[in-house]
Amino acid sequence: MNAFFASALAVAGTLLGSALTHLFQVRQSRRAETREMFQRLRQERLSAYTEFVAAATDYHRSSLTHWYRKQEGQEGQDFLDARAEADRLQAVVDRAITQIRLLSNDNFLIAAAQQVRSSAEGIRKAESRGERDAQGEHCQAALDQFIGHASDQLTPQSGFGPNWQLGA
Repeated sequence: MNAFFASALAVAGTLLGSALTHLFQVRQSRRAETREMFQRLRQERLSAYTEFVAAATDYHRSSLTHWYRKQEGQEGQDFLDARAEADRLQAVVDRAITQIRLLSNDNFLIAAAQQVRSSAEGIRKAESRGERDAQGEHCQAALDQFIGHASDQLTPQSGFGPNWQLGA
């Protein structure tokens, strides 16, 4: 009888050990998957934010070129080329903003991106040098806000750290 209890206890201990090992492995696997998911999201956000900053900078520059060509006269080919380039870059900025909206639900970040776009568009529509300069300053300030907020969002303190847990 003692042999039976000893065998049953050994089997129960083995089963309990196996079950606990399985539970710990499942938990560790979920943590690894969660970390990987958030690291992938972080990389996608970094890529989208970088693409937006590059597109916004190009659009700002092309808006200035468009404004200068408009001042020279709307009849010339240089003006038409500058307008076409500004229109193309505006579409690139719009696409980048859409990508940001899909990857982040941060309304402040999205508003800063939209402010960059509207300020650059304002440069194109400016009637005077002073208005153009003011729009340019607004554009740069909004871009600086965007960059600052985006970099804060990408730091480990924002929920992407190695100890971050889903549902915590």
